[in-house]
Amino acid sequence: MLEQRILQHFADSADLKYQAAQVLAKPIQLQGQSIGAIQVEAASGLAWSEAEAELVESVARQVAQQ
Repeated sequence: MLEQRILQHFADSADLKYQAAQVLAKPIQLQGQSIGAIQVEAASGLAWSEAEAELVESVARQVAQQ
């Protein structure tokens, strides 16, 4: 699935100094197809809230509409 390959690409290409960071990634989908992803990172030890995850998902939807 494209979404899994996109997320794996981000994980594989991450800079080593950021490996301890908490990553939140959401797919950008257009007509049911993943065409990219939005990825945000936080310092190690921080957890993403449900509201933050929903915000990133909302941004991904808006990007797809542009």
